[in-house]
Amino acid sequence: AAGRIKSALTSNSLSLNNIPVVLDALAVFRQQQEGGPLHPELVADLSEKGFQLLPSGDGSFAADPLLLHPLSLLADKKLRLVGQRMIAVTESLLALRHSGDLATLSGVLQGLAYVSTYKFNPVHVALQGRSFPYGTAEKKLEVLVVDALGRPVDGTSVEAVSIKAVGASAASGAGREFFQGVSLFPLPTQTELHWLSLASEDLLPGKYAAALAASVKGHTKAVSFTGFFVISQPAAILSVAVGLADAPLSASKSSDLLAVAAPNDLTSLQLTGSAVSGDHLLVQWAVGGPAGGAVKKPHQSFVRLTNSASGLSGFFAGSRRLDADGGVHSYEASISLSNEMEKFGYQSGSYLLSIVVGDLTYTSSLEFVAGSLHLSFPAAPVVNLPLYAKSLLHASDVTLTKLPEITHVMRPPAKRASDLVALLFTALVNLPLLVLLVFLTVRLKPDLRRLSSPASVAFAGCILATLVLYVGYWLGLKGVSFYQTIYYLCVLAPVTAVVGSYSLASVKQMRLAQQGKE
Repeated sequence: AAGRIKSALTSNSLSLNNIPVVLDALAVFRQQQEGGPLHPELVADLSEKGFQLLPSGDGSFAADPLLLHPLSLLADKKLRLVGQRMIAVTESLLALRHSGDLATLSGVLQGLAYVSTYKFNPVHVALQGRSFPYGTAEKKLEVLVVDALGRPVDGTSVEAVSIKAVGASAASGAGREFFQGVSLFPLPTQTELHWLSLASEDLLPGKYAAALAASVKGHTKAVSFTGFFVISQPAAILSVAVGLADAPLSASKSSDLLAVAAPNDLTSLQLTGSAVSGDHLLVQWAVGGPAGGAVKKPHQSFVRLTNSASGLSGFFAGSRRLDADGGVHSYEASISLSNEMEKFGYQSGSYLLSIVVGDLTYTSSLEFVAGSLHLSFPAAPVVNLPLYAKSLLHASDVTLTKLPEITHVMRPPAKRASDLVALLFTALVNLPLLVLLVFLTVRLKPDLRRLSSPASVAFAGCILATLVLYVGYWLGLKGVSFYQTIYYLCVLAPVTAVVGSYSLASVKQMRLAQQGKE
């Protein structure tokens, strides 16, 4: 009433679902009426509720950024989008840009276009290139500055507040700052890009943080942004050696290891290790430049062993050797097969040995496939743990492979007697029935003339039907189970009783008539 939306808790369409539909309808109506009059209370009520449903950055689930466009059409002046709400609305609209619904995409574009009309509209600042090879003459740090629709922002200037090495990258000194207060140059052909040449400073391989400030026309404060980039260098895995011994590397000689000069050379060596014999798999390698030059110490250096049958892999971290020479870093790994049986899953067979090395400052991740060797393990021990320590479905809960199919073995059928014994017992079972028939035929001498009346015939049929039910139930025939037999008997017994009464009355009349003739 009075132009306000009413909704009850029992309604199937609450106001939260009604508002977007009604706002779109009213916006279209206003456009068709060319700004004609609408009920002021209805517009105020809807605008207030719709504005509250715009994202505000508080994590509320009851938010819809697509309401921005119809709200802008109903409002007589610009909506009050400031601060965190402006950023939250823009981010929510951008998050919907990958939708496959055309209506949603249309609402996203219309909403972003409306946001871009504000004087303090959000801008997007990002680094274009994040990795630069060390030693090249041309290293340009490019910064992108665009509005919410991806369009260049006029009157924008970008300044590099500072560029410094961060973390453990510090071949050039952690915390050392470069390019303080240097302005970036806009590209003539692409005004949204600003660039800075890094060639004037000798930036060694490592990770760097670029603190930037973008001054945008109409914004009272510069937009601060910190991006990260990497000066990278090529690296390689060198001097790989593999061997098997009955002791770890600390007690073994490095000269006992076999050199693996090229990938897959280990396969031809035909190494065989056994966990039962207490063998140790020993691996040594070095990380340096492609020509043996210095590189930064890698962040990760592992030995990977992959079972050829199952495809499952185990990783073993390498430890840095004390004889590391300058910028070439030497590593070793000593793997006790007896101690790592559970990690290998007690799976004997061929294993592919690879060395995997990675670091942020390397041009690409490194992998050296040494080749295959054979490892043997004993069968997995069977440990019967109590249910509070290990559930019944533990195997299916932790498995990564297909479990074997469980075939239930039932109790074997009992041994049957011989055919002669079976015939003898069948004859014994049928003997009482045969005696009964002989007794009825020879001794009682039934007089079938008594079945002359319809009631007598019906009574005999009911007795026969009851006998058929009992035989069917005894033979286990389909449709005459225990409950079905009882059901049929509940219907047949009263009929038999009534028909039997009439049958006896007719037999009595026949006897009386016969006695009168005598």
